[in-house]
Amino acid sequence: MKNWLGKIGPIIKKSRLLRVLVLLCIVFALFSAVLFIMGFSAKRDEAKIRSEIQANDLSFANLQKMAKEEEKKVIQQSLFEKKSFSSYDEVIPFIAYLEKLFSAIDPEAQITIKSQEGQIFLDHFADYNVDLKMKPEGRDWLYKALDQLYGSRFIVKPMSFTMYYNPPASGTGNSELQEIILVLRLYIK
Repeated sequence: MKNWLGKIGPIIKKSRLLRVLVLLCIVFALFSAVLFIMGFSAKRDEAKIRSEIQANDLSFANLQKMAKEEEKKVIQQSLFEKKSFSSYDEVIPFIAYLEKLFSAIDPEAQITIKSQEGQIFLDHFADYNVDLKMKPEGRDWLYKALDQLYGSRFIVKPMSFTMYYNPPASGTGNSELQEIILVLRLYIK
């Protein structure tokens, strides 16, 4: 190798073109080495950043999940702070509460307990059937009564809601609400 460089060295020293080419080759080799090192370093940094991003995404997803669960707990706690299960002694007086709510709509509303006494003890709920004959202005009162029922301290769930309409009068497109039948479930301790 030393012998080979000894023969080529004087030839390169004499020719300006060869000196420039050798110098350009050396610069190109150094430039390629620097770019290779920088590329390898950039790939390593990119992989590190990607792993950090994935870890942050996972942490963010876990935080979102925890926040949703915490929000759900807060909503459930606030719901049960405002509402409570009624006692068995309140099953009959609840009819009076329903009569008071729906008296503006129909003072003669038929409110009955559908559940049998034994079923109430076993299932811990009582179903009430509410039959309302509607007046033309009763629709607004119905919305208010249902809002008051929802805002009451009792845990109540509507099980069914049926509406009956009169056919529209000739020439008008509006039908008149005639009757509403509700089945409400009161939950008991």
